[in-house]
Amino acid sequence: MSQARRLLGLCSGLLGGGLLLWSACRQTPSSSPARTAHYVGDSVCASCHEEIASHYQQTNKARALYPLTPDRVVEDFSGRQAIYEPRTGFYYRAFREGDGFFQEEYRLDEQGRPIHRLRYPIEYVVGSGNAARTYLYEENGFLFELPLTWYTQEGRWALSPGYERANARFFRPIPNACLGCHTGHFEPVAETANRYRSFSYGITCERCHGPGSEHVTRHRQGPYRPGAPDPTIVNPARLSRERRMDLCQQCHLESTVAFYREGKGPLDYRPGERLSDYWLVFVHPGSARHTVQVASHVERMQQSACFQGSSPPMDCLTCHDPHRPAREQGPAHFNRICRSCHEPARLSGTLPEAAHTPESNCISCHMPRIRPSAVPHAAFTDHAIPRRPLPPPHPLRKGSIGIRTPGAHLPGATPGARLPPL
Repeated sequence: MSQARRLLGLCSGLLGGGLLLWSACRQTPSSSPARTAHYVGDSVCASCHEEIASHYQQTNKARALYPLTPDRVVEDFSGRQAIYEPRTGFYYRAFREGDGFFQEEYRLDEQGRPIHRLRYPIEYVVGSGNAARTYLYEENGFLFELPLTWYTQEGRWALSPGYERANARFFRPIPNACLGCHTGHFEPVAETANRYRSFSYGITCERCHGPGSEHVTRHRQGPYRPGAPDPTIVNPARLSRERRMDLCQQCHLESTVAFYREGKGPLDYRPGERLSDYWLVFVHPGSARHTVQVASHVERMQQSACFQGSSPPMDCLTCHDPHRPAREQGPAHFNRICRSCHEPARLSGTLPEAAHTPESNCISCHMPRIRPSAVPHAAFTDHAIPRRPLPPPHPLRKGSIGIRTPGAHLPGATPGARLPPL
């Protein structure tokens, strides 16, 4: 049976139909350092790029995963907030003992006396903390998620996303797909689902610039030609828009189900290459247009009139400096970018219900914060940039099933034929 038929059959069984197929788009040739290059780590990058590295360490990407230490605490570890899970009868709380942090599960009898206790250490934080912080512990190299998440925007503990539907307690494994969006590089143990020999803390420099060993070797031999492109490292500014978008789509493209292509794995893609050569993404038709998910930033932005009609072409780097935290840039920075294309004087009267002035906050109206269904107690910025609020989500319809590769919905892409319903 061919790979395509196996994938279609599997996804049909998983989701009961209703997925859409797009073919790989026709894009520019790949541009990536040689496959012989290997990862050197952020400390080596910082030895030459000290200022950039210092700013980058404050970004959400750099803080995507790291050890929990007393100097990084933002949560309430008093232990007074206990979360009750009614289907199991378990209570959960997070607390601190000395320099150690723990989550505990317990159950009470009818008189309120504890009859069961189970506790595990909090070793790693997942997430920058702007919206939430989830936690992991490690046992013999195996990584597991803990049942409580700290929701920063509401300042409270609650069950981790998905635990309301299926309480995995302390035994939810952390697969490659999770580390793939929260680390720059990791080394999994073959034939295991969640065991790792090593992993980096946060998204590293080389996740977007490619493995740096040949770059370091070349520059230690002497200065490179000023202004000349350096073929030993990826500079996203020199890539086509499609290739730059692929860098962001590694983590900021939502999917219903995603698969690696046959013979490919989570560590094979390198910056400058086509992400669609490695990764197949399954989505429900129309779902992205009407819903905001945790990682749907790229998909939502590509639906916007700004992305589709801007000149010069807009992409993620139009608004975001990847080396600086968004809080440093602030609303004024993003509003200036909006006004570089949209003059407030010309907008007056285009929407009777809105008065556009040079002082107007474009972001507050056109990029509102919306609460995704998959993550309670947190809200995320909608990158679809709607002229007016979008209509409510339409129910998902059963119909065709298929594959959409990352980037295939970019302008100029060639959609594949829709497969008949299964």
